[in-house]
Amino acid sequence: MLPAFFVRLAELPLTPTGKINRRALSALMLELNHEIDYILPRNPLEQKLAEIWCQVLGLEKVSVEENFFNLGGHSLATIQIISRIRETLKIDLPLQYLFTEPTIAGLTKIINQLLQTADHITPIDDFYVDAILDSSIKPQNLPQQFTNQLQHILLTGATGFLGVHLLHELLEKTSANIHCLVRAENVSEARNKLKNKLSFYQLWNEQDSQRIIPIIGNLEKNLLGLSEKEFQDLASQIDMIYHSGASVNLIYPYSVLKPANVLGTQEILRLASQIKIKPVHFVSTTSVFCPENYPENEVLLESDPLDYYQGLVGGYPQSKWVAEKLVMQARERGLPVTIYRAARIIGHSQIGICNTEDLFSRIITTCMQLGATPNIDWEDNLTPVDYVSQAIVYLSFQKESLGKAFHLLNPQIISMNHLFNLIRKLGYQLPQISYDQWYYQLINLMQKSADKKLEIMSAFFPPTSQQKIPEPKFDYQNTVKGLFGANINCPPINENLLSQYFKNDNFIYSK
Repeated sequence: MLPAFFVRLAELPLTPTGKINRRALSALMLELNHEIDYILPRNPLEQKLAEIWCQVLGLEKVSVEENFFNLGGHSLATIQIISRIRETLKIDLPLQYLFTEPTIAGLTKIINQLLQTADHITPIDDFYVDAILDSSIKPQNLPQQFTNQLQHILLTGATGFLGVHLLHELLEKTSANIHCLVRAENVSEARNKLKNKLSFYQLWNEQDSQRIIPIIGNLEKNLLGLSEKEFQDLASQIDMIYHSGASVNLIYPYSVLKPANVLGTQEILRLASQIKIKPVHFVSTTSVFCPENYPENEVLLESDPLDYYQGLVGGYPQSKWVAEKLVMQARERGLPVTIYRAARIIGHSQIGICNTEDLFSRIITTCMQLGATPNIDWEDNLTPVDYVSQAIVYLSFQKESLGKAFHLLNPQIISMNHLFNLIRKLGYQLPQISYDQWYYQLINLMQKSADKKLEIMSAFFPPTSQQKIPEPKFDYQNTVKGLFGANINCPPINENLLSQYFKNDNFIYSK
């Protein structure tokens, strides 16, 4: 049982979804036994790309035919690759090409074509085709009866930021067993994942732990990664489904997020329509709306049929648009579904713990690292996670909610400049400088620092300041009426709330 040798790695290779890349680990072991046949760069462009790959992945050499993701490439590394290609070759390469051609040889052909035509044509995904629900998914006149006396609930995405708070809320507000779909090697690992998440956000309660039932599965696979028998058994047992699970990645293109976000939603709808009808509570995002498709100052309704996807930027809102269209078709076929569209979800207003990896936290952390804030008047809708989770669970218990959509928003829209002013009022020395100055400092620190997350932030911010884009106007009357008398209110974004977040060391800072 003693290892024959040890290998010291700077970091473990990861898959595109951030998991341990076991295949790449096996490849490392093979390299110790024999030399891989490397195809060396054959032209200056391949040589330049090989240098970039070696820098980002920490390799001494790379074959032009080796797959980027098999070498340990992940979401952070993709941004670095695209950023350095843009900086070195002066070409704005769409990220999707790195997924369609993940070798240096393949990427070289793409870049040569783009350089010759000077026309960066991004592959077009046919969202309308993907938004057609499988014809076999229908209630088929199965019996259905609304009840709050739930015994078994299925929750997806329970290890995510909103999902773990939904899990806590369901444990608090029901006596049901909560079956949580989790990607893991075994039940013990899945149970530890759930416990660690609940503990990290200070939500763990030992007394409720016996009601948490891990289900080993995967949204990206047919039948949720379950066997036919397991799928049918789950379909016969579950009384209600909360589908919060999704691949929430603001970097990856639609093609990468489609398996989990689109096909996974279809499998959830399949589960809900077999053996017995189960209400589905689907968590979506207000980003499925592209304001450019609507007249200026038009209020975007909760009942909007989502006719347009044109103008949606990024794989995440695109995939959620398609998933919502599938949910709406299931509703038309008689499945009781409810849609909850959330805005930007931020930390718990009472406990004060944030998701430090989300864009909101990363922007604040970056400002702390730079010691200054940019002059930007962009608007955003920031909604504490406890309000969102409480609202979803409360609304899901109302029979009148079935068939509706709800916008879970903060009535107070805030500009980034006002947010920065509130932080300064807490005593943090963060002078406001021009956007151009701030961006220059960001790029300068990124080049000097080993913090790879700064490179991601540079990809989110344009080189020059953009004109103010007002936050769309959303209708949320369904939410107001549904929560009437429930004493569930969205906390305002003020000094008290921000002090909770800073008190919990959510950000890198110095006073």
